Amino acid sequence: MNQDINCVLVCDCWGCKEWDEEKLQELLILGNCPMELLEKICLTPFQKMKNDICRWTLTGKGNISTSSTWQLARVHHPENNIYNQFWCKVITHSMGVFLWRLVLNRIPVDTKLQWRMMQMASKCRCCKTTAIETAEHLLISSEAARWLWNYFGKWMSRDAESMEDEGRIIPRLRKWRSLFPGTSHLHINFVLPCLIMWFLWLESMTALSKTWNSMLVTSRRESSCTWRKKEDTAG
Repeated sequence: MNQDINCVLVCDCWGCKEWDEEKLQELLILGNCPMELLEKICLTPFQKMKNDICRWTLTGKGNISTSSTWQLARVHHPENNIYNQFWCKVITHSMGVFLWRLVLNRIPVDTKLQWRMMQMASKCRCCKTTAIETAEHLLISSEAARWLWNYFGKWMSRDAESMEDEGRIIPRLRKWRSLFPGTSHLHINFVLPCLIMWFLWLESMTALSKTWNSMLVTSRRESSCTWRKKEDTAG
């Protein structure tokens, strides 16, 4: 057969009622293919008088689907096991979304708002002393955060201060996970860092809300006093 193997059609290898084994053997030799394929090809049914039907090889039934097309077209990134810590049954959806946004640096801490051109002074609400509020500082390095990490670390015979994570979010989650190998993702040891960060964030937002409410009440009182003074002056 002096024919290009890439130009061979199925009908060229089909006789009147069965496959042409001699042609198939020659094609397999030209393509450096194992001869075991010959038996599989010969067992494949073929009806020459019927029209060809397109088959989608990415699904078992051969039918094209949106999901299989998306899997083919999408860009696959390396799997990040860090998400398994907060996408589980024992973590609520609110906690999971918060932690997901935290890993992507999408939570509105002071430095993030300043980066978005908001004119404001930064002060961490989890520290007694003045400190700039970043996500890492608020949830790992602040006074309240360090106390919580050390408390639960000693509770589980682990020293949070000795973790070589440089005070960063993702290394802290991974380091904590490595301290308990073989632990189920539903165990308290596994989800405890997520709970610490979640409740630190809640307390910070609660403190911020109280501050704004206090400022709002003070502003209303000052406005009311100014209005009364104007009325007394006019009277």
